[in-house]
Amino acid sequence: EVSALVRAARTARGSIGDVPAPWLWMTLIQSCWYTGERIGSHLRLRWGEVDLRACRITFLGATRKDGMTTIVRAISEDLARQLGHQRRADGELVWPWMEHRRQSTLFMMFRTLCSRAGVTPRGFHAIRKASGSYVKAGGGDASDHLAHVNPRTTRDSYLDVAITGQQSALDYLPPLDLTGPRKPR
Repeated sequence: EVSALVRAARTARGSIGDVPAPWLWMTLIQSCWYTGERIGSHLRLRWGEVDLRACRITFLGATRKDGMTTIVRAISEDLARQLGHQRRADGELVWPWMEHRRQSTLFMMFRTLCSRAGVTPRGFHAIRKASGSYVKAGGGDASDHLAHVNPRTTRDSYLDVAITGQQSALDYLPPLDLTGPRKPR
């Protein structure tokens, strides 16, 4: 679904300030996917916090939900290249939606984009949940990826069993060896 969203974003029209709409949507969706970070943090991200060479983004604690914890997240080389096409001054917002539009219009436009992509509109938070779920399914630490202090938050509210699968102790226990000698009768 995320791939379909990015493909649909290529057809977006117009601009947000001086930023082409296709670029904004394609890069914003990919960054949400790769980093697992909240949309609010993305909308406050400035170019000085993006290292295109090292392919990483630093989300400052002051711009994150908890207001304290700074996190660094990797992005793909392809996304870094795409971001580089619109690189502006360090103090400028990467995705300047809030400078030109209201936040509510972001969510309305995202729903429209979902419809064009043939994807059920679930909001940006669904991308965050899917990102964490795929990290978990691949053997990674979803709580760390999502920067949750309490792993229970991740387990109870974020992981999608359709992605991670339903796990039981049998998935981890070694099989019993029952081939030894039998007790006489």
